[in-house]
This record gives sequence, C-alpha cells and structure tokens, in this order.
Amino acid sequence: MVTDRLSVVISVYNGAGQLERCLRSLAPERPWLEEVVVVDDGSSDRSGEVARMAGCELVRLPTRRGISVARNTGAYAATGDILVFIDADTEVRPGWAGALRAAFAGGAVLAGGGLRWPEAHTLSEWYQSAGRWHDEEARNGFLPFASGAHFAIRRDVFLRLGGFDELLPVTEDLDLSLRAQLAGYPIAFVPEAEIVHWPRSTVRGLLRQRMRHARNRRLAEAKFRSFPFLRMDRSRRGAARVLAASASSVLMAGTGGDTRRLTLPLLRSGVAAATRLGMRRADLELLSGLVPMPPPYPFRDPEQHNTCSPLPGAPSFLLLGNDRLVMRLLRLAVEGGRDAIVASPGLEREALDRWDQPAPWSLRLVRSAVRAGWPLALETAALRVEREQPRTWGEAFLTLHRVHAWAHERPRYGLAALGDSGWRLAGRLAELPIVMAGDERRRGDRVVLQVDRRHLFRDRRRVYAALYAELSR
Repeated sequence: MVTDRLSVVISVYNGAGQLERCLRSLAPERPWLEEVVVVDDGSSDRSGEVARMAGCELVRLPTRRGISVARNTGAYAATGDILVFIDADTEVRPGWAGALRAAFAGGAVLAGGGLRWPEAHTLSEWYQSAGRWHDEEARNGFLPFASGAHFAIRRDVFLRLGGFDELLPVTEDLDLSLRAQLAGYPIAFVPEAEIVHWPRSTVRGLLRQRMRHARNRRLAEAKFRSFPFLRMDRSRRGAARVLAASASSVLMAGTGGDTRRLTLPLLRSGVAAATRLGMRRADLELLSGLVPMPPPYPFRDPEQHNTCSPLPGAPSFLLLGNDRLVMRLLRLAVEGGRDAIVASPGLEREALDRWDQPAPWSLRLVRSAVRAGWPLALETAALRVEREQPRTWGEAFLTLHRVHAWAHERPRYGLAALGDSGWRLAGRLAELPIVMAGDERRRGDRVVLQVDRRHLFRDRRRVYAALYAELSR
C-alpha cells in the first residue's frame, strides 16, 4: 500500500529563535515526513543557518516578498503528495504527523489541525488564550477556513487552484480555503494533529496584530464581495460600546478569583478599536486606489452564490418574568457567553398578533429588530431570513432568532420576552422549557430555573453557570 508523503513548508522572516524551537519539536516526527522545506523570506538574522543545521531543505529569497510568495516558493520546491504549511512560531505535538497522514489516507483534501495556546505568562497571552481566536471550524457566517498556522492540502489540488494568491497580504489561508471549497473540495478538521501556536506576548503587539489582521481580512473580503454571507462584521461595535458591555459583564459575573479579569474591559475595547482602525484603513486604501480593488471571485450557480453555514436549531428555553430582572439576566447572558446567546425582546407582540398570517417582508422584519436594539447587519440578516423561506409570521419570528444566533456564531440560543407577550409566546411554544426571572410561581414542570433578585445580586456566578447549563442542554 502506497502512503502519501508529507512535505512540511515553513516560511520565516527574522525568526531564528522561533524557528529553532519549531524545528526541535518536528525532530521526533521526521521519520514520517518526506522533507521539511524552510523558506527564508529575506531575513537578516541567522534563520537560514538554523534551518541548514537542522537538516532542512533551505530556499532563500533575496528580499522580503511576503508570506504568500514564500509559501508558494516552498510548495513548488517540495516533492511530497501532501503539503503542510505551519508557522515558524509553532510547535508540533507528539503524534501530529500520524494524525495528518491518517486524515489524508481517509480521503481528506484540505485540512486544518488543532491549534492550542501555550501556558500564559503575560497579560496579552492570557487574554488571547481565553478567547475564540483559534476556533477549529471558524465560519463567520460563510464557509469554514483553516488557519495558515496549520494548513494542509493535497499537492495536486494546490497546483490546480494556483496556490496562494500573492496579491493578498497575509489572508492567504482564508482565500485558499474558500477557493478550494467553492471549487468543490471539502475541508476537514483534524483536532488530533495538534500544534501549539505562540501568541503575541505584549498588549502593544496584540493590538498591532489585530489591526493588521482586520485590514488584511477586509481586503480578502473585497475579493469575495459577490458572496453576501461572508462579511458578518461583528467587530462593527465601537470601542465605547465594547468597554461598557465588558465592564457590565465583569460586574455581573465577577472575577472568579482571577484579578486579570478586571483588565478585560480595557483589553476588549482596545482590540475593538484596533480592529475598527484596520478595517477603516483597508476601506481608505481601496477607495483611494492605493490598493487595487481585486476582481470579484466568480460563482458558478445561484446556490453557490448564497453559500453559508447552517442556522442553529430550536431555542434552548424562554426567559420570562419580571421585566427588569429579565433585562438584567439578558445582559448577563449576552455579554458573558461565548458559545450561547439570548436574543433581545421587542418583536413578540406583532408576531403573536399575526402568527399564522403570511410571513412579512424579510427586510422589514430585520429592520424592526435593529430598531429594537438587535445587533444585526441589516441586508445580510434579511438575505439569510429570506433564504429560509418562512411561510408565516410565526416561522419568520423564530427564523430571525436563529439568524441572530448564526450572525454571532453561537450554536445555542434562548428567547427573551417581556410582559404578557412572554406568556402568550410560551403558549405558542409549548415545548420549550422556561427560565423564570422573579418571584412569581407558575404551575407545571416547564420552569427549569427560577432566579429571583436575591439570587442574582448575591451569587451572580452561580446564576451565570445555571443559565448557561440550560442554554447548553
């Protein structure tokens, strides 16, 4: 039986120390690798010497050309059947090569591996390791993509697709992932093939990285502007709103004994500001012509044009009861959760009055939600509702909540409703459990969690945990 040969391609620019650590971690995996190709992208330090001393194939570029050019150069120099691109600031874990070989032997064409953070020693490293930056199946409302820090693809497919786009700065991983899937090649994720990715160690470095990523991501999105579900832009929230929301979250959930959480409002608002600045920089560069607008990537049929990730399923529960306490619990849930969300109230009365009537125009429905305070991108959310083709007001109302969760990349969600409309909604959705906010007692076994004012103010962390336990059911 012929086994696919793996070629590892590493591009490096003035990262001799990081490269040495990376190659040291690769040494136990070398028997299962065809070769390790290191592309020195015009470094002025001893990166090339480190690669040569480790027995790697070394390719030198006379000047710095960028990561896309460096990776393409390494790919064309490699001879293996599978090209595996990793960053110089990574370390592979034992069994990494075997897991990748097994995935491609099982039919994988394009794959991303497990990305893990090292133990945090600085505030910046702690902040990054606690975030969602390394989701293994990042979708952003569109197709998933593999991080360029750990990107594997069959050589023949790589060549067929033309390699990485050398006109795009840095976002070559997103671009090639999308092009591969739009050409009919599925993406797989191999969490068993783990590498450790070293984060930025200073807050200044973190902010510069996020600004650069936002700018480059914006340029990549311009190439796929014909696909309406790629750009969700949750980062549109301004720094002031993020600061207020984060401070509210810390006050509600507490520090959990970790005083570093007190810095979250400033860190999150700083990242939001850096992200927004990066996006605005890209917009200005495209508008002024400093960066040429890339031609739109074509789609083959209308269904491909509307490609997007599936919506979450049914809601986990209804949040009802005392209006003021409902809103406090809502803030706790929205600002504290990473994988779940409770949608804001505000549309129940009209939906309940017209429940079985023909569905409203989607743009009108979403516009009403935005006016009620829902954080949604108007046209994108309306297109997503329309794609589900709800037949009645009731179906459209529930679809909007699913779109709300989808737009924020949350697999689980709940519905919050105020006043009498909440109990009318509970009658319509008789299968849903209820989280009760307040002292009011209702008969029946639908109430799975009762939260009164005393519980919320005396033990926020326990309330927080109980609320998410219900969302995760």
